[in-house]
Amino acid sequence: MNINLIQPLRTNILHIRSKETAEIDNLNTNFSVTLKNAIAVNENEIVHVTLTSLELPYSFYNISSALNNNVLVYENSIGVKTTLTLLSQDYSITQLVTYLNADTGFSAVFTTSYNKQRMKITFINKDIEARFIYFSESNINKLIGWEDTQIDIDIPVDLVGIESSGVINMASVHSLFIRSNLSTGNIQSSRNGNSTILQKVSVDRNSGGIIYFNQNDQQQVSVLNPQVISTIEIRITDQNDNTIDLNNVNYEMSFLFEIFEAPKQIPNVKNMIVPNGRNNRNNTRTGQNNIIQEENTELETEIEEPEKTDKRLVLDELLEKMSNN
Repeated sequence: MNINLIQPLRTNILHIRSKETAEIDNLNTNFSVTLKNAIAVNENEIVHVTLTSLELPYSFYNISSALNNNVLVYENSIGVKTTLTLLSQDYSITQLVTYLNADTGFSAVFTTSYNKQRMKITFINKDIEARFIYFSESNINKLIGWEDTQIDIDIPVDLVGIESSGVINMASVHSLFIRSNLSTGNIQSSRNGNSTILQKVSVDRNSGGIIYFNQNDQQQVSVLNPQVISTIEIRITDQNDNTIDLNNVNYEMSFLFEIFEAPKQIPNVKNMIVPNGRNNRNNTRTGQNNIIQEENTELETEIEEPEKTDKRLVLDELLEKMSNN
């Protein structure tokens, strides 16, 4: 059996070094690059875009303002809200607990502890009256074991305190998303439906290592239909659409552009001509053909079935022979 694989008409490979791009918002993970030789695409052609390689140092922090997960709001006296903004840096859970207990304002009201076996944090109110932690105005909730939708909690004065409802999660970035201004029609996300995500890359290294686009990642092919590709914008985000801050550490990536002949379009039924022999109650007859004026109009076929016609002829011949006898 012969299998004919569709081959691209032509291909282009683009190698990108982050230090040679035009940064947007002063981040090298949000940039534009203008091609010295634009990729021309004819009207009857489509482009398949694929990420082929990525070498990205794991230099971003797990708690930072860039990830919007470094704010804890609490009550330090009756009705007075205080915002604790954590320093953007890498934390282990032990280092985070130490940081909270070392903060003068927060530690004056609460003592923070961590249960390693349960993987949960506990806040104990050591003030003389109950005090609130305003989770509804904080964004560190998921890291310390509460939901993003957690309501404010009034913590009473006792030696028990309040334990987190869930386990801590210091792995704040689960995966990287390579996004582009190139419009894509075949990629969707649960967040936005049709998406500009070109590729999802697993974060399978610890901080300080290098994240590679590897064989374990499902390679995505984005189908485009532009007339020319001259300027490309790329943004690398986490799973929550926060732009990753690599702290000015450079990286490299490569893309493959494959240009194929566009598949033949199915004719628009609005302009379809139906041969004689078919009738439609909503159509007007023009010359020798019926022209469909509306989409989704039912066609009624008045063609006699050959099998029934043959049976009637045989019956007529039998009756004629009986009458002659």
